[in-house]
Amino acid sequence: MTHLGYHGAVGLREVDWKISDAVADLPDGAGALRERVLPLDVCVMPLRPFAAPRAHHDRGTLGLPPRAVVIAAFVGAQKLAPRCVALWRRILDRVPDARLLVSPVREDDAAALLRRLTGLGIEPARISRVPYEPEWREARYALVDLALDTLPYSGGDTTAAALAAGVPVVTRIGSRHAGRVTASILAHAGLHELIADSDERFVEVAVRLASDASWRAALRARVREAFSDPDLSNPARHAAALERACLHALAQPPRDVA
Repeated sequence: MTHLGYHGAVGLREVDWKISDAVADLPDGAGALRERVLPLDVCVMPLRPFAAPRAHHDRGTLGLPPRAVVIAAFVGAQKLAPRCVALWRRILDRVPDARLLVSPVREDDAAALLRRLTGLGIEPARISRVPYEPEWREARYALVDLALDTLPYSGGDTTAAALAAGVPVVTRIGSRHAGRVTASILAHAGLHELIADSDERFVEVAVRLASDASWRAALRARVREAFSDPDLSNPARHAAALERACLHALAQPPRDVA
């Protein structure tokens, strides 16, 4: 069996099953896989519990305007496809007070991120940087209002970390596993309104979240409530779901591996 880390088909006949869930993999995608999909009845990704982040510094330390709406973009440059950046730019164009906050691991990562974002039309003045250092790993989430998912390759652990810190994440759901993991996390947490099924909807949800302070506060409260539910992030619950899935797999007839 294969689980997480590699979202497409492994393509080896020695691998019998791909562990997934009903949101992360759709039935009509099975034709693209050599392995069979084994859906869990919980999220394919084990989730972490809510833990309120504590900021070591205020926004002014990073040069962020006091009234800015800060959008987390804690991703590597390799995930910034032109279509993704084009949608982010549309959101920034409609929310003049919004700023992207990046957190590159190394200096060469920082240069690559800035080249990618500015080269595809986002003004340098709309981008701020938070250090990727131990004291900032969790504290950086205390500085942001919301996060935007990447596409066509969505977040996984990045999404889980933001939500566990109480930060809403807006996603554009894709057609295959790599573009559906964030949607799976949100769906299993009951946060369906943060899942967009079109580019236009993705922009609209993000713009509303950035512009409507009351709605944003309500969504942040719901994120905190969902991830404070001990059942959602209970490792024993996830282990039991995996056991059920494995028993189901053992009951299935052998596949043709020719």
